[in-house]
Amino acid sequence: MNENSKAVRVDLRWLNQDRPCPAGAAPAQTAALEVRSGGSRLFGALHLPDGGYPAPVPCAVMLHGYPGTARVDDVAQALRRCGVAVAVPHFRGAWGSEGEYSFTHIVEDAVTLANEVRSGELGRVMNADPNAVFLIGYSMGGWTALNAARSLPWLRGVGLLAPYDLTFHLNAGRPETLKELLAEGEIMCTIGIDALFEQACSLKDRSFAAAFDAVKDMNVAAVFGSRDDVAPQAMMEVLLQKLEARSSSALCRTSVLSDDHSFSSSRFAVSRFFARFIAEALN
Repeated sequence: MNENSKAVRVDLRWLNQDRPCPAGAAPAQTAALEVRSGGSRLFGALHLPDGGYPAPVPCAVMLHGYPGTARVDDVAQALRRCGVAVAVPHFRGAWGSEGEYSFTHIVEDAVTLANEVRSGELGRVMNADPNAVFLIGYSMGGWTALNAARSLPWLRGVGLLAPYDLTFHLNAGRPETLKELLAEGEIMCTIGIDALFEQACSLKDRSFAAAFDAVKDMNVAAVFGSRDDVAPQAMMEVLLQKLEARSSSALCRTSVLSDDHSFSSSRFAVSRFFARFIAEALN
């Protein structure tokens, strides 16, 4: 890929600096997101690149993790500067969206958002290329992305940042560890911690490894923190081994950064990794 080409779809020169809007082009903007899923209104933000990029544009749906404090808006803005339109939705029951947060709901919400970007009104607003839609999930959003991909075989790729496997501790015989983590959730209207835990137990077959058949022909990229004690790389090791051994031309890209689950010291590196992944998948 020639990063300096005027026709480049993902221009990595603007990862860490503001991009001047080309003369006569529509400026970049952030707009409100509102999409219905399961009868509830999901809210969030749309980060749209300037009109200097060739249309239609690649798009990413950025899935947040278990509601608390950590978000990935800076990664979304970096991708926007590089030419990717990014939808940052809030799942049902989280950060002001209607409805109740549950593990089945977040997968349904991710599927709804991806389909809206590909072929709905949201895609028109984002000027979306229906053949260049990506899901990028942080923490529990990684589990969400992999399970949503089961219903989205047309995805161009799945990006995972510190992906947390909801089933990991359950399948390892440590249910109390999962229950303790669930109790740390904040800023959400839920079906209740006990109900969330019971639902997780009913989804033990939705492990990362079980997602292989859904993503074996997809481009997949994952970032891990070497000091991450919440979602260590071991959670995804079986799936990674299967992906690396597959006979496919699809990408499998990984990076291990010297950081913890927040990646507070590696924000530019995280943004660079996903921008390059999208650019490579499109090329």
